[in-house]
Amino acid sequence: MDQIIELRSPDNSVAFFQDLKRKSEEHWMEAELNEYIYGLQTQRHTKWKKGLTEEEIDDFESELGMIFPAGLRNFYRVMNGVDLPAIDIHGSSGEEPTYSNSFYSYPGHVEAIKQRIRWIYDANQVDADQLSQRGISRIFPVYGHRFVLIDDEDEIVLSMYGKDIIYWADNISKMLAGQIFGMDRLSAEFHSNKENAGRVKFWLDWLDNQ
Repeated sequence: MDQIIELRSPDNSVAFFQDLKRKSEEHWMEAELNEYIYGLQTQRHTKWKKGLTEEEIDDFESELGMIFPAGLRNFYRVMNGVDLPAIDIHGSSGEEPTYSNSFYSYPGHVEAIKQRIRWIYDANQVDADQLSQRGISRIFPVYGHRFVLIDDEDEIVLSMYGKDIIYWADNISKMLAGQIFGMDRLSAEFHSNKENAGRVKFWLDWLDNQ
C-alpha cells in the first residue's frame, strides 16, 4: 500500500502513466517470481513498449468499432503492452511454466481483445448494439480479465470472467498501480464495497440478490 505514495495521483493523466511506466520498469528489474502463485506473473526485466501515435490510436479504435475514453487513450499514448509475456509457473505443482499476454497491445492483440469482449458478451447474453440501446457501457480489456467501462465517464474497472463479475477499481490508473505493485488491500477495498454496484448499470445487477 505504501508504494502508491511514491506515484503521482492515479488520475488517468499522461503524467501519471509516464510516472507509472518509469517506476514499474524499475520495479520489474528486480522482480522475483512468487513460487506459490498460480496465475500470471510479470517476468524480470520486462519493459513497456513505446506508446502509440494519435493516428495509431485512431486505427486501434476503428478496428474495434469504439471510441476510447480519455484515460484509456492516455494509457496507450504512453505505453502499448510489454515486451515479454507473463509467466504462470503453476505454483509448486511441478508443471511446466506457461506464457500468455497480460497487457494488451496494438496491433498484435486485436483479435485476442475482440475474443475477450465477445466471450463476456456471450456469457451475459448481450451484444454491443443491445448495450448501446439500453444505455449500458461497453467494455475493453486492459490487463488479463480486468475490463474498463469505456462508455463510463469515470472509466470504472471490473474484473470479468464470463458471468463472474466484480467491481475492481475506480479507474485504470488505480487498477494498474494495484496490479503492478501488489497492493491487494487496495483492490479488496473496491470490490468488497457493495455500494459501488450502484455506479455500474447491468454488469453488477447480480449483487442485488446478495
